[in-house]
Amino acid sequence: MILQPDFFERNTCQVAEDLIGCQLCLVREGQRIQLAIIETEAYRQDDPACHAYVGKTKRNEVLFGPPGCLYIYFIYGCHFCMNFVTESEGVGAAVPLRAAAPVRGESWLRTNRPIPGPAQNLTNGPGKLCQALALNRDVNGQPLAPQSGIWLEQRESEPPIAVGPRIGISKARDLPWRFGWANHAYLSAPFKPDQT
Repeated sequence: MILQPDFFERNTCQVAEDLIGCQLCLVREGQRIQLAIIETEAYRQDDPACHAYVGKTKRNEVLFGPPGCLYIYFIYGCHFCMNFVTESEGVGAAVPLRAAAPVRGESWLRTNRPIPGPAQNLTNGPGKLCQALALNRDVNGQPLAPQSGIWLEQRESEPPIAVGPRIGISKARDLPWRFGWANHAYLSAPFKPDQT
């Protein structure tokens, strides 16, 4: 079943957790690309680490838009990051996708990110994932829907979930707003044993 906007129009932390195991689907060059979501984080407007914390700007205005849209931003001068807008329209919140595992179309992903070594290094980080999916700000603001060529499908069963603090940030680092498929090989970084 395709996830509808009302799935995203909920508490961001709950959406982030419920996304683990869901399928990210795209159609590219006539083929279906499919990945299982392995790791997410939550960012809300009252959170100093969130882009929406400063209020609406031209850069972050998509965050305040309809739930279930893509928010793509450029970071560190070299990486794009993909987020899903959450909560009610007018509230700045999103779930960044940190890692996913290929289910279908791995060879297409590798044409965009030709790397040697273990398969999990293909999509086990937010920048790696956008590179493998060839996503950039061209899709910023688009709805997650088949007509956009990128959508999400419901998970078939609930995987074991790990919860811990977010990583790679300097503010609000203690909030337990990182969610992942416990002990999965495609996690961007391991969770501590007491978080699984």
